[in-house]
Amino acid sequence: MQEGEMIESFSYEHLNFDDGRGKYPEPLKAQAPLGTRAKIKRAAEKEGISAGELIRRAVFSYLDSNNSGRGSFSFGAGA
Repeated sequence: MQEGEMIESFSYEHLNFDDGRGKYPEPLKAQAPLGTRAKIKRAAEKEGISAGELIRRAVFSYLDSNNSGRGSFSFGAGA
């Protein structure tokens, strides 16, 4: 490129490509009682899925049930 030569502007927003963040790009963190991580891991192993997938399913199940008026969701002590 020569000095003073302008670079043409280009936007990637219109292209559909994997940006490396995967299917679920928004991280979510929460504080939980001691032992929760181990319980989630065991439950996920029983289902044959990852801990992250188990948590996603639980959260979406809760959100779906509240949006449709089907009732409440309870998970562990204090809920």
